[in-house]
Amino acid sequence: MDSGLILQIILAFLTGIVAGYLSGLLGIGSGMIMVPAAYFFLGMDFIDAKAMSLFVIMFISPLGMLRHHSHGNIHVKTGLYLGIPGLCGSFLGVYIAGVIDITYLKIMFALVQFFAAYRMIYGSADNKGSSNINQAFMSNKKILPGVGFVGGLAAGLLGIGGGVIMVPSMVFLAYPMHAAVGNSLMVISINSLAGTAAHAFRGELDIRFAIPMMLGAIITIRKGADMSVTIDREKLRKYFGYFMIIAGCYLLYRTYIG
Repeated sequence: MDSGLILQIILAFLTGIVAGYLSGLLGIGSGMIMVPAAYFFLGMDFIDAKAMSLFVIMFISPLGMLRHHSHGNIHVKTGLYLGIPGLCGSFLGVYIAGVIDITYLKIMFALVQFFAAYRMIYGSADNKGSSNINQAFMSNKKILPGVGFVGGLAAGLLGIGGGVIMVPSMVFLAYPMHAAVGNSLMVISINSLAGTAAHAFRGELDIRFAIPMMLGAIITIRKGADMSVTIDREKLRKYFGYFMIIAGCYLLYRTYIG
């Protein structure tokens, strides 16, 4: 096997380790890490990078979902109201990504990174929303399909799970924070499955790098979740937010200049 290919596989595995750990630690979508890492460090095409990200998310998001289910944070009706439209949005997002200028995709990804960074730096983990999941569902069941569709569209377009859209939206709609995260993971599992299938059908999934990255993420996501209760998460969230701003700026720089 070519030594350059071996190095890329090792880098993919290490990227998965970092992405899984930070995903479990901070409750973030690991696509924000994996897409730029695959694009910048593995030299992958942007479309292939986001296909690989969705493949990894497809495996690790159910692990987080099951953890939340054991704590009673999953509301099945909410998940379905979000997930079925999200499935449609994810397929549509992959299709749109295949026909528009790649420059627009990079710009959109950078903007989503800036939005996520803002949430990381200025958001508060103490925002708990409502205390009644059923009441929040009954009050917002006409709005939830739209939220799910937009989250799925973002997943298909950009290779992220869509949680960066769904979690703050559900908290705004008075869902408890833990329920917003848990149900977001349920929907992300659906979105990533649909997006991965669509990319695989189009021949845009490179298993050589996707599998080692997935294995690395699976190894560390639970460790990150366990560590989340023992370290200063707020300080770490802010540092990671600054990192995402730098990464977004660099992506725009590479798009227009580099």
